Amino acid sequence: QLQNMHGYQFRIVSVTYFPFMDYTLDSNSSASTVTPLDSLDFRMLKIFSKKLNFTYEIRAPWDMQWGNPIGNGNWTGIVGTLQHNKADFSTVMAPNSARLAVLGHARAYTADTLVVTSLKPQPLTQYLLVVRPFTADVWIGLVVSILVWSASLWILQKLWFLIFGGRSKNLLTSNFYSLGILLEDIPSDPPTNLTGQMMVGWWLLFCLIITNSFRSSLVAHLTVQTMTPPIESLQDLVNKDHWSWGIELKMLQGAALNFFKSSTDPVVQEVYQKLEIVGQADGLQRILKGGFSFLSWSLTIKTEIDSYHTDDFGNTPYYTGKKGSPMLTDFGWGFRRGAAFQRHFGQMMNRLIEAGILGKWKEQIMTSRVKQIRENIRVREQPEYDDITYQQTRDQVPLRIDHLQGVFLLMAVGYGIAFIILLCEKLAYKYKKTKLTKGTM
Repeated sequence: QLQNMHGYQFRIVSVTYFPFMDYTLDSNSSASTVTPLDSLDFRMLKIFSKKLNFTYEIRAPWDMQWGNPIGNGNWTGIVGTLQHNKADFSTVMAPNSARLAVLGHARAYTADTLVVTSLKPQPLTQYLLVVRPFTADVWIGLVVSILVWSASLWILQKLWFLIFGGRSKNLLTSNFYSLGILLEDIPSDPPTNLTGQMMVGWWLLFCLIITNSFRSSLVAHLTVQTMTPPIESLQDLVNKDHWSWGIELKMLQGAALNFFKSSTDPVVQEVYQKLEIVGQADGLQRILKGGFSFLSWSLTIKTEIDSYHTDDFGNTPYYTGKKGSPMLTDFGWGFRRGAAFQRHFGQMMNRLIEAGILGKWKEQIMTSRVKQIRENIRVREQPEYDDITYQQTRDQVPLRIDHLQGVFLLMAVGYGIAFIILLCEKLAYKYKKTKLTKGTM
């Protein structure tokens, strides 16, 4: 008998969650009827109703929630509606052990994941571009090598001239000699003895490798600028210093709230403790100011960004992490307890899953929605995003002052040090002159 339901009208309760379910309310009243829009569950309903010969009426839950326990075994939202037999089944809903104690469930599709959306990786500060070709340990090793080689040359030369006679160079001269070779400005007075010449020869080979390595690495950094590391996961989020994050209020209910509260992962608990309640529009605006990330369902934020915050070239100032957090095992439909038709719905869902139709439908629905929204807002002005990476993808960028600010900063520091040394020499000279004057008197 259940293969043909003879036009029986089912009572369906549902909330909007694109692309799984979407609709418009027919009125502002509580538990209003709705008009479905193109979505995954609506397509499934049309097929099921045609196959099993039934009709349906879809209503929103009176509190527009999936469902939370309120004590005495009762629930709010969709779960409470099914629990008290005020509806036959629901569309998209996430199961958990507490909910399954009061209703039935049929798995339909893989659950969405929680993702972190942040500002797209930006170029690193340019004033450090001169030192960025080498890591810190390489720079330390280079400085130590200069000091050790200069001291070794000075000691060997001093020993040579102590034995064979003559006047050796001082330690400061040896240091400048090593720096001159490193900077490819070889001094004109190389050592005359074999020991010094051997030292200089090996130092020349060392400097040849170092300077060519630095030059090639610097060219690479100037050609493709190094970006800040993207925020991919909740772990990356908590590792950021002076960073904040937010989430929509509607996300902190039902199974999502249970995920944060019941998780034993210290990372999840730290994220939950520092969560700010912020709307999606405000959250995306705060991202552009920096130092903020927004947590959302991956499909929801993807549709929003693709529709409203992406230009015709596919550029967007936002970056959504690739390592989503699976808060739930799966999504599906909920059924009132004892519903005899649940098995038939589950069988048809399994056929759609095995045929791969649901995944294809989901992509079609999202692509169609994004295209429709973008066509509707085509006349609006192009958003102004101060993102240097846009220019890099379209044309070649010549070297600007911001690329080479490190060089000018280094020159300014050198001038400053030279000026300080000049003042010290002047003061030392005046002090010495004053002391000599007093001595003659």
